[in-house]
Amino acid sequence: MKLRDLAPKGALVAAMSGLLLISGGPAQASSGWDYMGATDFYDGGGGRYYTADVYSTGGDIKICINTAATKNYVYDLWEHDSTNSDEFVTAVTGGGCRTISNIGSYVDGDNGKAEFYVFTYDSSAMSVKWWD
Repeated sequence: MKLRDLAPKGALVAAMSGLLLISGGPAQASSGWDYMGATDFYDGGGGRYYTADVYSTGGDIKICINTAATKNYVYDLWEHDSTNSDEFVTAVTGGGCRTISNIGSYVDGDNGKAEFYVFTYDSSAMSVKWWD
């Protein structure tokens, strides 16, 4: 069973992991950052919403979560694995932009990249913009 099917609450998992550094502030395409595009959230059923996978070469990534929600929802970043269980990376609360550091350990497979997606229960979530 894929963790994507279980969709745990991110806040609890994030509190237990504490492995990654997250900093707020606007994510801007600048020297050293490659804009990877935007992915829309789709309805996964049961009140679960996901983005499509985005490929990263590791290091750090920036994400900007676009939502119409008026309260702070939790957004979980996961690394998708087609051959084993997906791996929880971190959780962030509220929309806006974040830098997520030290993601190199999630790079795997023949393509030498990590496949990331965002999960939430926020039905107002619209899209995520990605920088690598």
